[in-house]
Amino acid sequence: MSEGLPNAGFSEMSKRKVDSDMTDTAKGKIRYIGGYVVAKSNHQTYITVQQNAFKFAKDKVEKYELGKRTLKLIHCMKYAESSLQNSDFPESLKETAIKQNINRGLINITNLAFKFFECLINTVLSFLNGDNVNKYGSGIHKYVTESVNKDANLHQNFISVVQTASVDDLSFDTDNT
Repeated sequence: MSEGLPNAGFSEMSKRKVDSDMTDTAKGKIRYIGGYVVAKSNHQTYITVQQNAFKFAKDKVEKYELGKRTLKLIHCMKYAESSLQNSDFPESLKETAIKQNINRGLINITNLAFKFFECLINTVLSFLNGDNVNKYGSGIHKYVTESVNKDANLHQNFISVVQTASVDDLSFDTDNT
């Protein structure tokens, strides 16, 4: 380590607190990235459903059924573009509007999904401080991932996002097999 860069600024970083007052641009980026995550999840799950749609092996049927239920949960996170005018967070819509192309292909997420992604970002940022970087080093990703997975508040936020899906819609339909 060179003498000119002791701790590479980690002493200041360890004192950093997550500022809950985000700028409009930051909120817009969270909504945009949340839409991207939902779109990618939707695309990958749709591919899995299509690949297993007409397979009769037990594991393929289970993948198909799980994929269908997952698509219903993902659908709970999407929002029609026309409904965005009534958003609780209009300041977060500017970034997506700027990046929206002529085909209007970007996924718009619900206000609850936006709040979930905002909470997720704040949680992750709270774990990324100098003390944790010094303590965990190259294992910081594993530490943050495990910490996020154990966060009951995030789980509760996610449940509130997808609770609009009916339990009947998510259960296996044994009559159609």
